Order: sequence, then structure tokens, then C-alpha cells
Amino acid sequence: MNHKILLEYTVDILDTFNPGLEGVDEHATNYFDEHTELAEVDKIFVIEVFSGCVRHRRILDVTIDRFYLKEGKTCLRAYQNLFKALCYIACFRMNEIGISTYSKLVMSQDPYKMMKFLTYLFNETYINTWLCDEWSKTYDPDYVQEELVAPMLKRLPKVREIIKKLKSRIEKVEIPKQAKKPPTESKPFQITKPRPKVIMSPEKIPVMPKHKSVPASTYKPPSVQNQLSQIKTENKKKSEESLKKINKTKPKCSDTTKSTKFKKKMQELQLQEESQLNFNRKYNRRTAEITENAIPVKLNAATILREGALIGKKEEEEIKKLAELEAGQKDESEFLEWQASMRERDLQEKLAEIERKRLEGRISHEEAILARQNKIKENRETVQALKVETEEMMQQYLQQRLKEEAEMRTLVENTIMDKKNVKEAKIKLQEYKQSLVREVNKESQELMRKALEEAEQEMKRKIELIQQIKAMESVPIIRTKFFDITETNSPGFLNDMSIAELRERLTLMKIAKQEDEEKKRDEILESKRQKDQMLIEKLETISKHRMEQTRQAALKLERTKNLTIRQEINDKQVNELKQKLMDKKSERLRATQRVADPDITLVNAKTRRGQELFEEKRILDARRLEHLEKLRDLSILDKTRGQTSKRNGDANSKRFALNQIIAEKK
Repeated sequence: MNHKILLEYTVDILDTFNPGLEGVDEHATNYFDEHTELAEVDKIFVIEVFSGCVRHRRILDVTIDRFYLKEGKTCLRAYQNLFKALCYIACFRMNEIGISTYSKLVMSQDPYKMMKFLTYLFNETYINTWLCDEWSKTYDPDYVQEELVAPMLKRLPKVREIIKKLKSRIEKVEIPKQAKKPPTESKPFQITKPRPKVIMSPEKIPVMPKHKSVPASTYKPPSVQNQLSQIKTENKKKSEESLKKINKTKPKCSDTTKSTKFKKKMQELQLQEESQLNFNRKYNRRTAEITENAIPVKLNAATILREGALIGKKEEEEIKKLAELEAGQKDESEFLEWQASMRERDLQEKLAEIERKRLEGRISHEEAILARQNKIKENRETVQALKVETEEMMQQYLQQRLKEEAEMRTLVENTIMDKKNVKEAKIKLQEYKQSLVREVNKESQELMRKALEEAEQEMKRKIELIQQIKAMESVPIIRTKFFDITETNSPGFLNDMSIAELRERLTLMKIAKQEDEEKKRDEILESKRQKDQMLIEKLETISKHRMEQTRQAALKLERTKNLTIRQEINDKQVNELKQKLMDKKSERLRATQRVADPDITLVNAKTRRGQELFEEKRILDARRLEHLEKLRDLSILDKTRGQTSKRNGDANSKRFALNQIIAEKK
């Protein structure tokens, strides 16, 4: 496409761009949707120049504004996007498009404007002085010096040639004359002149190239495969030889044959196990053991008679035993006392072992708490040391930075003092313009604020109206039909009644039915009570005998209690562990008092939680010990009460049933 048209499209896309409304990509796509006549290469050129001008907007704005202040006072502001595009290409894309293409782009425009712009942009003094300074405010000075200033200084000779061409075009403006066409001259036809014969060139005979012979390696296996097979065979031979050596000189422990002593011991163990076997016994299964604390059976007349017979039989056995004792037979009380003492000793040892384990657990817990506290203390010390070290490093770094800043400040002040005289007028003008801009901005902000307040009030009023309308619409319409349960819907006959009256009559009928049921229940219970009273009178004779037995058992229990007084666990190892636990606990408490610091509240909370858990564990252990001691005391009671509880269970169950019936009647 023509270079002039390309620049026109570029200027047009820059003119229509508004950064406050749309982005670069969105604007480019919308623009090319409207202008579909551009080719793909031209689109790429326009997009690259457009995006580059937007990206480097600050540098381009500064450069073009200074151009209008210095050289372009006679140029219109409408051409500033054209100058921006040419400035962007000259500064950033000259290496890609080349000086010839840039020359064509410049020559396609007005020569007077282009000459002024190029003489300003490629002025060596401007580039080295204030243009470089202005560009360095936006980008890094090294980048500006290497990527912008140096390439432009290199291109100065070629750009001067372009400026000369523009000057020559301005000075020699000539109106091109239209060239007159010469008149056509007629020529006779050359009909009789024979054509020259065409001599055919001989056809070239194609020469077939010689084929390369098949290499010898095609039909031979590779040498690497042969080497691998040789290595495998050698390794196999070596492994077989090493296996033979190992089999010849194997250790004694690898011998799996059993000795005669081992075989003899195994035979003895087998005979011992076989002697314990009993295959010829009469019953393969043991009979179920009859527990003494059996569940009480419901008494009836037959059981009462059976109980009386049993009491008589036991009385006879007791008389017989007394007779044998009178005759000189020994009693088993000594054996029972010895057995009780041995059980007491075993229980004391068991309780001592439990207490020892509990104390060891508590000691290990205290040691763990102490170790954790020591670790926290070490961590705090290391953190404090690191903080001090980092503070020192930061102080050194800040001092170094302050020194560098002071040096830089002095250097800047020196350079500013050198340029101050030159730029003083510019700064005053700039300050005047800035004050004008501030006043205008302040007025515009005040107007905008008032407009926003008015719009906000209007919006609030509209929102309130909308909310009122929505509230009116959201109120439900009452369409329910109220119903009174005390009214009748019929014409008013004698048998008509309302729902409330119907419910009342139903409740009265239910109450009457319940009263009838209660009456029948009382009659049944009265009959049962009379029957139970008759059975209780018959049981009184048996209960007298049982009371005597209970009294004897209580006396025996008193004697056993006096003999087996509860002893405290007095173990030397347990006492040592208790003393060790107290030492650890006091050490931990001292450590916690030392480490009491607001920075470790979380650790203290954890230790408090651990102490609470430990206290709960101690209470549970104490309860368990108390339970074991109760079991030890009640082990003797179980034997004496086993027989009496079976007998008294039936009578107690009857009494409980009668008391329950009386309570229900009340």
C-alpha cells in the first residue's frame, strides 16, 4: 500500500483512541472491523505503531510538546499524532524498517513540516542535552543512552541527506508539464519476407548415476553385540566358579542337619504333650459351672415347700459337722486364713505395681514438660540473637544508603546549580502554568462534586420510591376465610352440634372409659394383693431362719474386717518414685515462674491444659485404686452373701412388687 495512506490510517487510529473508554486491543479490533480494506501486512504495521505510541506515550508527549514550543510554532496541533508516529518509528523501530522506508514515509508528507520536524528531532545538541534528560526521567539513563541516543546519533548523516532532499523540493517546486504523444506512423506489412527456419536443438541423453554398493556391515552382526555376548559368558563362568568355591567352604551355621541331642529333646517334649492328652474320657465337654450368685427365681407355693426342705437338710448337715468336730476332726479355718492372707499380699503387690507405673508415667510427663520449656527458652534466645544481628545489619545498610544518598544529592545539587541559570525562566513559566492548571482543576472538581452530590440525592430518592413500591407489592393479600369451631353450619336441628361441642363430648367419653379401666385395675390389684399376703405369711417362717443365717454371716464379716485392716502401700521403690515426681514437679514450677513472659501465652495455655489433663488422670487413677480396695474388701463378703442373697431375693422381689402396687393406688 502507498506510504501516505498507511500514515493516514495510523493517524486516524490514534485520533479515534480514548484510553478512558477502551483498551488498545479492543480499539484495534473495532477499528479494523470497520476498515476491512487493509491487507494483513498493513494491519500489522498500523497495530505495531499504534501500540508503541500508546506504550511510550510519556516520551512522545514530552518530545512533541517541546517541538511545538521551539520549532513547530507554525504547525497545527492537528498534526501531533502524525509527528508522534514518525517520532516513535525514528526512536524505536528504525532498525526494523530501515532508513529507506522511513525516507519514503517522510517524503510522502508535506516537505515543509517534515523538514522542521526532522531538523528538530535529529539535532545533535538537543539529543545530548535536554532530550536525553527528559527521557531519563521516564526510563533508566543507561537504557536511554544505549538504546535511544546512540542509534540516533549514528543515523544523523543519512537523516541529513533526507533533510537536503526536502529542502530541494521546497526550493524547486515545478509544475510538471504533460508530455505530448507523437503521431502514429503507418508501416507496410512484411508479407513476402520468409521466416527464418528454426533449428531444433538435439535432445540430451540422460546419464544414469551409478548406484552405491551395499555396505558389508548390512549382512554382519554389530561388534557391540558380540562383545556383550562374550562378557555374558565370562560373567556366567565366573559366577559358576564362585558358587563352587562357596559350596566347598560353606560355614557350619548353614548345615541344616539336626543333632542327636536336639532330636532327643524333641522326642521328650512330644511324649510330654501326648501324656497330657485324654481321648478315652467319658465326657468330651465339661459341664456348665453353677454360679453361686444365681439370678433369683420367682417364688410360688412349690418353691416355698422346696425351700423348707432345703433348710431342714442344711440343718442336718450342720449337726453332723458339729458332731464330727466333737469327735476330733480338724477345721479348715486355718487354711482359709492362710489363703486370704496370700490373696491380700498379691493384691498389695498388684496395687504397688500399678502405683509404680502411674508414678513413672507422671515423671516422664514432667520430664517432657521440662524439655519443652528448655527448648522454648533456647529458641527464644536464638531468635533474640538473630533479631540483634538483623538490627545491626539494617543499621549498617541504612548508614551505607544514607551515605550514598548524600553523595548522590550533592552530585545532583551541583548539576542543578550548573543548569539553574539556564532553566530558571522555564521553571517560572512552568510554575505559572501549573498554578493555572491547579485553579482550573479545583474549579472543575468543585463542579463535579456538586454534580455528584445532586446525582446521589436523586438516586437516593429514586431508591426510596422503588423500595416503597416493592414493599407495597410484597404485602400479601388476605384471602383466607376464617372459621369458627363453635358455630354450626346446618339448619339448626336438635341433633346438630359444633366441632367444639363434639370434641368436649369425646373427651368426656374418654374420661369415663379411663375411670372404668382404673376401677377394673384396682379390683385386679386387690385380688393379687390378697394372694401375695397369703404367700408372705407362709414365707415368714422361712425368713426367720434366713435372718439368723444373715446375722451369723455379719458377725463373721466383722471378724474378718478386724483381721484384714486396710494397709497403705508401703513400697520402697514407690516412695522413691514419689519423691522423684515431687522434685520434677517443683523444678517445672520454678521453670514456669522463670519463663513467665507475655510472649509465650500460648505455651502457658498448653501447659495449663496438660496440667488439667494430668489432674484428671490422677483422679481417675485414685478412683480405680479405691475400686480395687473395695473389691478386695468385698471378696470375702461375696462368699457369705452368695447363699443368703439367693434366698432373700425372692422375698425382696415380692415386697418390691407390693410397694409398687400401693404407690400406684395412692
